Amino acid sequence: MPTDTKSTPNVVLVLTADSVTEQPSKIRWHCHRDVLARHSFYFDAMFASGFADGGSTILVMPRGIITRPIILDWVLAYMYMDVLGAQRRRVPDSSEKVQKATIEEENSVSFPLDDVTDLLDPALALPLLYDLIDLYNGADYLGMTTLCERVTDQLAELAHHWSCFCTRCVTIVPFLYEFTSVRASTDHDSCMISMTRSALGIMTADPEQALAAYWTAPAMLELLVAITAPSSRRGTLPTLDNPLSQAVVANIQKGNAIESLYGCFLARHQLENKPLEDADILMATVRACKQKATKLIATHFDFYCSQYPTLLSCIDGVLYTSAFTEYLLRCTLDDQLNIYNAIGLYRGLVRYLMIRHRVQKSKQLTAIVNAIKSDLVTYIQHHLDDIQQTGHIRALDDHTVQMLANDLVMPVSLLVHEERDNGMKQALKQFLFRKPSKNNHAVRRSTTVPSPHWHQPANVRLSMSWTSMNPLQRRSTKSTVARSASMQEKPAGKIDKL
Repeated sequence: MPTDTKSTPNVVLVLTADSVTEQPSKIRWHCHRDVLARHSFYFDAMFASGFADGGSTILVMPRGIITRPIILDWVLAYMYMDVLGAQRRRVPDSSEKVQKATIEEENSVSFPLDDVTDLLDPALALPLLYDLIDLYNGADYLGMTTLCERVTDQLAELAHHWSCFCTRCVTIVPFLYEFTSVRASTDHDSCMISMTRSALGIMTADPEQALAAYWTAPAMLELLVAITAPSSRRGTLPTLDNPLSQAVVANIQKGNAIESLYGCFLARHQLENKPLEDADILMATVRACKQKATKLIATHFDFYCSQYPTLLSCIDGVLYTSAFTEYLLRCTLDDQLNIYNAIGLYRGLVRYLMIRHRVQKSKQLTAIVNAIKSDLVTYIQHHLDDIQQTGHIRALDDHTVQMLANDLVMPVSLLVHEERDNGMKQALKQFLFRKPSKNNHAVRRSTTVPSPHWHQPANVRLSMSWTSMNPLQRRSTKSTVARSASMQEKPAGKIDKL
């Protein structure tokens, strides 16, 4: 408060118009030098310096910083009465009444709303958001640190302290992030850096809720268009060249892959039912999240089926619907099925999911699981040779091998033995068709008389000599071939089957 509470104003603040055509409703404010100097480093430095403005009774405020008359009203209201935004008005004491009467009479001060929590309608919250942003810019320029902190608290309260996915937060948080991120990167403002991290966290940290709430909102689309590199927007296919899309994809991990996929399921449904114009970047982000979630599910399918309760609860209908169950299994197969995870997906499906009580009782779920199994068996049948090369069939238990053999309509012995003999066949091929070593400068010539069938192909010669061996000789030959093959380098190309 001023030193002399009954003193008359001794300085006039003047706000000029933006242009010739614009005339603000109010251009003069009568104030006290000591009040301005006490609350603002800007005015304190001005009055204490030897500049001409320091001794003047009329000070022209920069219109680029103080954008509207109401912003200067609020700055003066905070200086004289400590009133701001969400705080309830308090009854002033005797010394404050003189100050308040002087300000209200000569300056006609208008106050912000008393409680921002009353603003549930986003249409009403956005104007207050813009006012608070302008107020922060003005307070920061004037060097009013405490006012900046109070405005920061107001903004956090307006955003429900960064812990909400309501309609109001979905609308204002993207706009707030655009403001705070610029201030944080250019001015290194600690308050703005903290708010930027909080806004980024609520929009990306929990993909299950964030994708369905923030990543289907028009405000998020406007933010992404504003922060995405222009070169990325020129192409026909949208890219994820922005920190928000990259952050939400990075936050999908093994522990929340199914939940994140559910967020993709809800977001896709909302974007398809209520399409937004030029929402390709939103759909691209949702697709990227779906790809990462399904990749984690396919890679660790046995873990999700046996140790992670969310998938089993999904099958049992406890947490999610049958529609999402079908979406999960279908997306996993369509996006990620390959020769390296096909056996793992089959094992998890027949050992854990198909035996669930709800699958046995629900015709709809039974049809879903059987359709997935049929597609999976068809893929294994068409790529059986390549799958056997991976050795994953050997890791199956006997019961699962029997079920797989029945589904493939082939004997168990053929399914397993072919895979077990595959390693020996490969080693034998490498031994027979190996190339001479480059280090051997002298080639030894054999003095042995060629066999009558030496002109025959190598595989025919091997077959003729193999049939003439007794069992002991065959085992010895296998051991020799295996040891020799292990010492050779792996061939670059694929060798045809014998």
